[in-house]
Amino acid sequence: MPPSMRTRIGRGNGRRTLILLIGVVSLAAFLAALVGCDEEAPSEIRVSDGIEECGALSIRADAGARQVVPPPEGPHAAYDPGLSRKKIPMSLVPAGSFVMGDTIAACGIDERVITLTRDYHLGRYEITNGQYRDALQWAYNAGLVTATSSTVKDNLDGSTVELLDLNDFDCRISFSDDVFTVDPGMKDHPVIEVSWYGAAAYCDWLSMREGKPRAYDHSTWLCNGGDPYGAVGYRLPTDAEWEYAARYDDERVYPWGDDSPVCELVNAFAGTFCVGATSPVGAYPSAPATLQLFDMAGNVMEWCGDWFVCSLGTDPETDPAGPAAGTSRLVRGGGWNSGADDLRCARRNLDDPQNTNGNVGFRIARTD
Repeated sequence: MPPSMRTRIGRGNGRRTLILLIGVVSLAAFLAALVGCDEEAPSEIRVSDGIEECGALSIRADAGARQVVPPPEGPHAAYDPGLSRKKIPMSLVPAGSFVMGDTIAACGIDERVITLTRDYHLGRYEITNGQYRDALQWAYNAGLVTATSSTVKDNLDGSTVELLDLNDFDCRISFSDDVFTVDPGMKDHPVIEVSWYGAAAYCDWLSMREGKPRAYDHSTWLCNGGDPYGAVGYRLPTDAEWEYAARYDDERVYPWGDDSPVCELVNAFAGTFCVGATSPVGAYPSAPATLQLFDMAGNVMEWCGDWFVCSLGTDPETDPAGPAAGTSRLVRGGGWNSGADDLRCARRNLDDPQNTNGNVGFRIARTD
């Protein structure tokens, strides 16, 4: 390989009215900050049909009053309830059909009609070091993982697989004295040195923090018993979901269109290294712009939920979940060291789910 009160104020003393009004405004501001979609306060918040929209962001809100869900009892006391309130920006991808494959891309040569019957949400951005660190600290405090200065391992359903390689020189997360930290200036870069299991586990931590059922059984790593589209909680996108979103809605060659990669569009290898390492997520124009997705090509390759098989055949399929078993998992999108061929939307790549790399990360998905 080449190197997303109205408050009724009755009559009475004017001072009391003013104090009450100030209190209401302060409470409203506090609540807005509490449920904010991001670290910066949105200019506008609209709630409709259970979807909370903050500025340009669209994420799922609980049908009733919000609840901060504490973690299960664990061996570590430092629990920050604020972590449960941070939402990941996601874009709604409408159900539909498309031709998967493009006759050219490696392991994406075969063309077949795929129908996705459910709307779903896909993370606008790759998960960052800061986001992973926050959820990881929550999981550690809850006893859901174990950690040393060199590794983070799973501690659910009897699983002890490695989730994050802290020992690699390019990992930007460190652990000491029961606290995870991110290297200065790297909070908004995509998390790397994360295994497939570490990506799937992150999805489950988000679900648990929000009181949703987790998608993965950590003893088998099946997603929702083999039906990822029916999962309630967060999960990794399926192979088909990833390509459908990347090519939306004109079956383009690259997420930005059919033009060849250049460094103004993507962090990759375009005749020369555009950056030569990861860049902050969202640093390049959104592509596809219709869905406001970022870095679907370049920056880091992205874990998908499916087991890998190169040839998918040409038969039409509805809501494909991929092979029932395998030895490697799908990675998509190309990374900061990938050339034009690996950046094609139809390009399908693979890696061992236990592997951790400096050019592989992930984004999350959730069925609408």
